[in-house]
Amino acid sequence: MSRMKVHKSSTELQEEIDKLKQQVEGYEALLDLYKKQLWDLRMVSSENEKHINLMQGYKNVIETLSMKLLKKDK
Repeated sequence: MSRMKVHKSSTELQEEIDKLKQQVEGYEALLDLYKKQLWDLRMVSSENEKHINLMQGYKNVIETLSMKLLKKDK
């Protein structure tokens, strides 16, 4: 299939350039949004990890105290 060259006027070319610039700006805005969302998710993940570690610490303390109480009752 052969393609014919289409000569566009400078106005048409400028319109196409403007349209492409708008697309690039849109993509940049999306990229900024995705970067922020990724940062937010990383912060939530970090907080969740802290809470998991804290709960494991509480569990260990409870288990230790429970063992001591059982030994004391015997």
